[in-house]
Amino acid sequence: MLLRFRFARLLWVVLLVCGFMIFGSGQAEAEEALTSWYGPGFDGLPTASGETFDADGLSTAHQTLPMGTELIVGYKGKTVPVTVNDRGPYLGERELDLSQGAAQELGLIQTGVDWVQVECANGGIYPDCLTAEPTATPIVPAIQDASITPTTAPVVPVVQDASTPANTPAATDAPIVQGETSSGVHTILPGETLTEIATGLGTSPEELMAQNGITNPNLIPSGQPLIY
Repeated sequence: MLLRFRFARLLWVVLLVCGFMIFGSGQAEAEEALTSWYGPGFDGLPTASGETFDADGLSTAHQTLPMGTELIVGYKGKTVPVTVNDRGPYLGERELDLSQGAAQELGLIQTGVDWVQVECANGGIYPDCLTAEPTATPIVPAIQDASITPTTAPVVPVVQDASTPANTPAATDAPIVQGETSSGVHTILPGETLTEIATGLGTSPEELMAQNGITNPNLIPSGQPLIY
């Protein structure tokens, strides 16, 4: 009876160990790495990857990992994702140099340098991490809308009205010739009526009366100039 009990307990331990090995093997494995941080004096400067260093961002420097490698760094129960975008550190056994923002998230600011747990975010075991495949973004050329055509308004020259010559003398300034018509002026001859004068000039008696201020068409003295 005792032998059977011991065998059952041994079998349970073996099954437990096997289960841990089977189910635990799929989990990411964390490795320790001596880590420091940097930030003051470097914010805004170019990194080894060509990016501008953001002290408040979540990034890290590493000596050999490819640029863009994503890591998960753990420290005292806290974790933070970081991306490799710079080279270093080159001091002692240090492997990572976190940005100030990442160190702040982990609570590593006061300590300065300490051992942390490092995992590969995209597979692999640190430091043999896999990198995510970059996604190429197609470049779409800008096409100008052909329906929008710049329009230039034509320049229209100002043409002076030729029918109105400058410095045209007044009709009253024209010389009056007795018994003849002149340009715009007719002198009334003895015995002429306003109707006869209008017919000869190709106008109407009313038009002559309006132009010359005549109120009675029967009272037009001879010798008076008429403007037409």
